[in-house]
Amino acid sequence: MLKKPFLKMGKIYQRTFKLSSQVNAATVALCGEFNNWYFENKQLKQLKDGSFSITVSELP
Repeated sequence: MLKKPFLKMGKIYQRTFKLSSQVNAATVALCGEFNNWYFENKQLKQLKDGSFSITVSELP
């Protein structure tokens, strides 16, 4: 399950995507139409608890 809270910082939005440690994965990537399904530049970082997380900045 991805959690997508966002923080508005001026004219830039920051979104944090998290994936639970209950998913048994070695690597996780964030991709979609917004980046032409290119996964290599949006790899989530694995945290100490085994979950994965990435924060991305975007314009509104």
